[in-house]
Amino acid sequence: MDNPYTAPATDVRQAEYEVAGAAPYTVVELRASFARFAWSYWGYIASVVLLFVVAVAIGVQAGLQGKANSEAELQQFMQGWLATLGFLFILIVIVSVLALVFSLILLYRYWAVMQPYTKRTTPGKAVGFLFIPIFNFYWIFVAYYGLAKDIDGYLNANRGSTAPRPASGLVLSMVILFLISLLAFFGNVAVLALVGILANLALIVVLFLSKLRLNNSIIGIIQDRSRQLASAVPSK
Repeated sequence: MDNPYTAPATDVRQAEYEVAGAAPYTVVELRASFARFAWSYWGYIASVVLLFVVAVAIGVQAGLQGKANSEAELQQFMQGWLATLGFLFILIVIVSVLALVFSLILLYRYWAVMQPYTKRTTPGKAVGFLFIPIFNFYWIFVAYYGLAKDIDGYLNANRGSTAPRPASGLVLSMVILFLISLLAFFGNVAVLALVGILANLALIVVLFLSKLRLNNSIIGIIQDRSRQLASAVPSK
């Protein structure tokens, strides 16, 4: 069986190249990009959990120290632990920025692969418009849910594709949960705060699964295009 990832023969006509349309990124590149996102994302979650656990432990220990020691000793104890909390907070900021950057890189690459099959937006707009205040509340639906719908459209038009479905409903749930958690964060009502906490807990899993499904779908489309390109190479 021919390897669909081997470089095409040098005598392939330009017209055949254009028709076949090699994907702008390889499967290896997409998997590496997703791995970087996954490590940074779960690193962020682990850092937040660790910060919470340490903060609770400090509170409990401070209560015990306050009963057994003098105010000066308690103050010295707190100064030591505040340095630890500061380090954890800096760590959270670093890994959260990395997770965001790697997530946007993935989004850009997904849209770049989909360009022959969609007119919804370009890779640059898909990422760039997410930084426009207020408008990005709408655009996040285009950037993610629109991407999932376009992948579904591609799969409906290419019945022979082996690419898995992106689970559009899951992606839509991710976007809605993200907006709920974001809006609840700025609310001052206790009910909104509770809703935000629940939305964030659900978002932890839904966001990762949505990204994984999208990544697998795009990898499948890249493999489709590799097979198309290989079939356009004239046999000797």
